[in-house]
Order: sequence, then structure tokens, then C-alpha cells
Amino acid sequence: MKKIGFTLSLATFFILGFIFKYYSDFKFLEKWENGRTNKAQIGYLTERKQSVASDISNSQAQTINNRLSDIINQAILSSPQNIPALAEQKPLVNINEVIHAQEKNDLTLNNNIYASSYQNPNFLPIRDWSQPFIEISAKSAIITDQNASKILYQKNISEKLPIASLTKIMTTIVITENTNLEETVKISKEAIAEEGNGGNLITGGEMTISDLLKALLMESSNDAAFAIKEYMESINKDLIKLMNEKAQILGLNDTHFSSASGLLDKNNFSTTYDMARLISYSLSNKQIWDILNLKTAEISYTNKHSSYRLANNNQLLEKMPANLMGGKTGFTEKAGGCFLSVFKINENQKIITVVLGSDDRFGETEKLINWVQKAYRF
Repeated sequence: MKKIGFTLSLATFFILGFIFKYYSDFKFLEKWENGRTNKAQIGYLTERKQSVASDISNSQAQTINNRLSDIINQAILSSPQNIPALAEQKPLVNINEVIHAQEKNDLTLNNNIYASSYQNPNFLPIRDWSQPFIEISAKSAIITDQNASKILYQKNISEKLPIASLTKIMTTIVITENTNLEETVKISKEAIAEEGNGGNLITGGEMTISDLLKALLMESSNDAAFAIKEYMESINKDLIKLMNEKAQILGLNDTHFSSASGLLDKNNFSTTYDMARLISYSLSNKQIWDILNLKTAEISYTNKHSSYRLANNNQLLEKMPANLMGGKTGFTEKAGGCFLSVFKINENQKIITVVLGSDDRFGETEKLINWVQKAYRF
């Protein structure tokens, strides 16, 4: 009986100790969840987190572990300058170790990378906080992944702005989805009279829609846009209506089109966020990106036995040809310089950039692309 009594007393002692331990832990959490956190305190919280990691199979310890992760994450997200305080932890050697640490919900830093499933639910890309944010002069700018589901950089991304000839991406989407690209279009004098250069089209010339799209995208020909709009009218299709319907289908609720070229700024607007989503959709359209990747192309008239060479007005194709899939330029006095691009980070990952209202659309896009490759681990 004495032995049974001793065993029961010992078991009671351990149970009470266990309850007290986790009660104190939860009271500890309440204190920090309601307070502000500095560098030294984050380090202390991290040590406390590690102390429960050995008992992670226990549900109470798991709860404490998760809540500590949340506190530390929120502190770092609200004050990124706190991150260097954690740099003394054991570094990770490669990206596979980062991913493995995230899978374990373990907090470890490597070159100021903060790896946690809370902050990076899909693991990659991981923000390297040792790289500060950059400033650009564009009115609005965005960098996203190829699905436009992760925003890697943003500036005024919901501001509705004129988009000039970036409009021609939607024009091309609608044309490729609603016409036979081998059909020919006759160029009218009204098309030639359209403001802006590009395409070198001539009155009475006949050209396939496929060739007109090259002039439209590579040299941003307003003549080609007008000719295409006239062709759509000839087959009883309203191009502008179709463009706006497509925007609604894609959920681009802050976008509206009033012209096929983007030459008219009134009621022709979008946001960098909507444009990034439109570009993401367009990536499945091989016709568009095959054209946008061309530095030069030859187009010809079917009724005049003559041809001429187009030159792409995207300057970045010369500066970063290996990884740039292509881009589209735009400019009006009201819109300023506009540019969108798609850049390959590696074989499996691409990024989308859009700048609107820039005084240096190519330079700022290049700056964004260079920055994102340093600021994130892909």
C-alpha cells in the first residue's frame, strides 16, 4: 500500500508540474502577444521557442511553439530592422536546408533570411531582409511571380492610371482568340492617318493579321491597331467591347479600354496589379510572347510583293537578352513612360514587372529586375 501511495504521489507531482509549466508558458505568451518587441527581446523569445522544440510532439508544446512563431514573425514583419538580432543562430548552408527548416517550423537565419512557414507559406521565394527596399520615380510599379499571386514589390498598385500602348496586350489577346490569323486586312487611309509612327503601313496594302500583330507589338503601331479594329467591324465584331468583356471575365475590375491602341487616354486605364494579372493570363498565349521576344522581324504585303523589316522598340532585349522573355512599351504625354516585362529567373520561375508613369521606363524596369534577384532567394 505504501508503494502504491508513493507512486500516486509521484504521479500527482509530475502532473501538477506539467500543468504549472504550460500554464506559466501560456501566461508568458499573453504578456508578449500584447506588448512591443525589440531586438534583444526577439532573441530571448527565440531561445524560449527552442526550449519547447524538443517536446514538439506534445500538443500543448506545439501550440506554444506556434504562438511563439507568430509573435516573432509579427515583430519582424512590423520592424524588419529587428532581424539582425537573430543572426547569431546557426546558419543554413543551402536553400534545401532553408526549406527543411520551414517544414519543421524551425526559425533559422542565413544571411538575414527569415525562414518560417508563417511568413512564407509556400516557402519560395524567401525575402532576404539584408537587401533594403528600393525607390523608383514611376507613379506605380509592381513585381509579381508568373501567376501574379505573390507580390514581391509594390508601389501604388491599385491606382488607376492611363496605360498607353500597354493596351495592345489586350488587343492582341482578343484578336488571337477571335480571328483566323491568316486572314488578310486591307489598310485604309484612315488607319494611315492615325497618330504615331510604327509599322510603316501603306494605304491599300493587304497584310495578314499575324503580320499586323508583329507591327502592333514590336513597333507599337497605332496604324496596325486601327486597321485591326476596322477588320473586326467588317466581320461584325466590336473590338473594344470584346476587350472590356475579357477584362471582366479575368476579374480586372480596375481596368477599362476605350481604344485598341491606347492612344486615347480618356477612359482607357488600368492598375499595375491588374496589368500583372493580364500578363500572367497572356503567358499561355504563345503568339504574343514569341513576337515580344523578337528583336527584328520581316512582314510583307500579300498584294504588293514587298516586305520590310521591323525593329523591336524594347531596349532591354539588347541589354539582358538571355533571360528577358519580352516586354511591351507605352507612352503618351498623360501616361508618361510605361513598360511591362516578363523575366526568367530560372527554368521554372518567371517574374512579371509593370511600371506606369515613369521618366525612365527601361532603366527602372532593369533596376527592379536586378533588385528582386538580390532581395529574394528563388
